[in-house]
Amino acid sequence: MNSPSKKLLRLPWQWLCYIALLFLLSSGQLLRKLLTDTGGPPSRYGGLFVVVLILLFISAWLNQRALGKQWHWKILFVLLELLVIAGIGFSVFLAFAGVYQSAALLAIGAVLLLPALYALFQYIYRSPGIWKAYGEKVYGLLQAQRR
Repeated sequence: MNSPSKKLLRLPWQWLCYIALLFLLSSGQLLRKLLTDTGGPPSRYGGLFVVVLILLFISAWLNQRALGKQWHWKILFVLLELLVIAGIGFSVFLAFAGVYQSAALLAIGAVLLLPALYALFQYIYRSPGIWKAYGEKVYGLLQAQRR
């Protein structure tokens, strides 16, 4: 039986390894924050939230399904892009300040988001068929409601 929910989570092994790596790193950050009792909820759970969003759009992109509205994902793309740029910039600043370990970890974290940015770019801007079909489906529902 091929239900849509099972198909949505079927990903190639490379993307599964990538998601697992991000999940492990964000879980480690969460555990560190919980054990040292530092940071608020956004700094504790933000990494896991971002990993779930990455899992959602990668699985939707690979299965050619529209998930939500396209502009939601465009906003996320811009935010992730700014996060990567700010992370690299701040890691350069930390390196010049002599805080090498934090600079390296921040740079690695920013670089780890690059495959997600690639997938999100492909999902939003290079898959017009997904969004066209979604728009036609929504337009058809609106026309049916008017009748």
